[in-house]
Amino acid sequence: MLFCLAITEYYCYKLLQFNITYNTGETALLRGEKDGEMVSFYMNDEFVTKVSMADLNAYVENKA
Repeated sequence: MLFCLAITEYYCYKLLQFNITYNTGETALLRGEKDGEMVSFYMNDEFVTKVSMADLNAYVENKA
């Protein structure tokens, strides 16, 4: 089982990037790119999903 040990982040207006380090030493890059009201997510440059800003905001509100 992989556990995340460290996440460093970088963000600007249209880009959010997380550098992930697992307890095995393996690393990964999770990136979100905003295009209008949609955000596309990529893991190690592979497309994962696309969600709306409204969906992301609703998710955050439910977690608060």
